[in-house]
Amino acid sequence: MASRRRKHRRHIEPTTTAPPSASASVPADLRNRLLSPDTAAPWLILLFGAYLSILYFGYQAVPNSDFPAFVQTARDILHFRLPASFKRLPGLGILQISLSFFLKSPHPVLTAGLLLNALLYPLCGWLFYLIARRFLGHAAFWAALLALVNPEVLTWLVHPIAEIPLLFFFLLTFRLLLLPSRWAYAAAFGAALIRYEGIVLIFFVWLSDILRQSSLRQRLLSTAMAFFAVLPTALWVLGQFLTRPSGSGDYLSSYTEAAESGSMVFGRFAQILRQITIQPFFQTPYPPLRSVVILCTVLFWAGLVTAVLFILWKKHTELLPILAFTAVYFLLHSARTGTRPRYAAPIAWLVLLLWLFGFRRLWLLFKEAADVPKPAVVILQSLLFLIGITAALALVEPLAQIQKFSPRSASVPWVAFAVSVLFGTIEIATTK
Repeated sequence: MASRRRKHRRHIEPTTTAPPSASASVPADLRNRLLSPDTAAPWLILLFGAYLSILYFGYQAVPNSDFPAFVQTARDILHFRLPASFKRLPGLGILQISLSFFLKSPHPVLTAGLLLNALLYPLCGWLFYLIARRFLGHAAFWAALLALVNPEVLTWLVHPIAEIPLLFFFLLTFRLLLLPSRWAYAAAFGAALIRYEGIVLIFFVWLSDILRQSSLRQRLLSTAMAFFAVLPTALWVLGQFLTRPSGSGDYLSSYTEAAESGSMVFGRFAQILRQITIQPFFQTPYPPLRSVVILCTVLFWAGLVTAVLFILWKKHTELLPILAFTAVYFLLHSARTGTRPRYAAPIAWLVLLLWLFGFRRLWLLFKEAADVPKPAVVILQSLLFLIGITAALALVEPLAQIQKFSPRSASVPWVAFAVSVLFGTIEIATTK
């Protein structure tokens, strides 16, 4: 009997053994997934953003003059005191003071403010990539890389005030809306505790949520969540109304003065948005090439108008909240006196996304309408590649001069170039 069992086991053992090629293919598949562009891109963006945060940490010795006001307002609230001014919301200062409890530094709150920006900036790049990937495909990596090195936004990384945290909460809100997730209310609430524009963001989160819900119960729940998210900021605005003296120079006064004098700055703020969003990438040190800036302006407005028309015409509901919020944000800062270029920084990346989306749709529309043959597309791509290489070579000499103006920034273009080459190599290697 025992010999029969042994013979039976010997007979069935070969059928239970897995083919050698099956086990060998598992690591290969895993390696291919890890080295795919979709996997590598977010990690490269995070690492490059972390490099910028580390590089510029403590670069600005003296903080922006608004920093003590943010902190003092938060201290008053945390000590249950009526703040001396309701001009600035307490959210940013509360974040900085809370983080300072974990730091040992001669100036813990200032260090916490710089550290908060340093922690959030790589996450901003990562979130922007995740959002852009939905609308730009693999081009989202290049969009995120350009956004991170934009000097007009990067300059606020070294200032412990509202711009970078506000950018983070804007991007986090829209990322959660795309999932979709009701945690978007919490992200919009964070933005509303830093600056008043967050109230508008809560409204669009609520509007997107109730349009997605089919039952009355869920819509009522959405309304309740929006109400509690907006309540603290609404009470803060009420406090500003009740306590401000006439002509106090606060935000509300800037709107009433603009309405009375007609000194709204729609054209000026539109120009600021263009300058902050894409113009840094087209400026050159050589006068003969300054005509490129004019071309940049034409392309900017062509792409932006195309994005607006396409989103409204095709009812692109995923991009509609971003477009609507950007438009309202633009109107809010154009309809007041005393607007500043830094107020455009929190939406610069959103405008860049809309522009790239519009320009991409414009190209696809032209390609379909004109029935461009494939050889012509290849020739055009080759031409653009040669123009890019020529422009890059023309910048080699000016880049060597960065050391004179900002020694710490000397490595940024070369690291960005190395990251670009690495991602390009991964894309080429994985292309079948």
